[in-house]
Amino acid sequence: MRHVRYTLAMIACSMLFGGCATHKMSGDQLARVAKDWSLSIRASQVIPVYPLTEDLQPGDVFLVQTPIEDQVKARKEMLIRVNSLVERARITAKELADAREKQKELLGENSKLRAELDSAGQRIADLTAQIERQAQSIALLQTHVDSLDKELTVARSAYSRAYYVIGREDDLVKKGIVVKEGGANLLVAHPGRMLLPARNLDRDLFQPVDIREITAIEMPDTTRRYQIVSRQSLDDAEVEQRDGAQFRGTLKIANADKFWAPSRFLIIVQR
Repeated sequence: MRHVRYTLAMIACSMLFGGCATHKMSGDQLARVAKDWSLSIRASQVIPVYPLTEDLQPGDVFLVQTPIEDQVKARKEMLIRVNSLVERARITAKELADAREKQKELLGENSKLRAELDSAGQRIADLTAQIERQAQSIALLQTHVDSLDKELTVARSAYSRAYYVIGREDDLVKKGIVVKEGGANLLVAHPGRMLLPARNLDRDLFQPVDIREITAIEMPDTTRRYQIVSRQSLDDAEVEQRDGAQFRGTLKIANADKFWAPSRFLIIVQR
């Protein structure tokens, strides 16, 4: 190796000192220089290339001015930087692996959350459909209840409907509201006959009232006596003056249900 260095140094010096007279060297001299250089290089087991090329090839020999100690120091510094870069790369790779693992975990959690959200969404859809069905059922029930309310109102109105009439006996007999029954059947008179309501009563001949609202019935003439000939009892009413089955003044009804219970038709005869 020392022989190669020495040979290279000699060739370099010859080329340097002879650089100024290059133009004076003949072709034979130039050929001899090339041959000597090739032989010296081949002796060092290196394939020579002359003239030198600009491309780098394996086995190229370079002449540098940097001392070997500086090169070793530079190589150590470079190795330190390379080791630092390698360590940093390892740390980065580990962080990247951890990040990927965390990403995988997050993706798994996201998948789980997505499945839970889908399940919750399905439950909400089912509940919404159930609520809609219940709303329809409630609407139908409300319609039925409204219909029942109307029917109940009509039934209550019909149940609370009552009728009364006040008149002289002859007029009531002529209208067919009352009849005389029973007693002795004599040629001139019929003693013992009773005045009773007719079996078939015409509502158009009566005054309609609502038993929930009417609490008193005024008599046309407060000086005359009146008598109830229908099935109601005078005991279930209040009057100003009473003489047996006859009374004077206003007929007050304190308990409508009890008073109208025997019949919804009230017939009062003026005496």
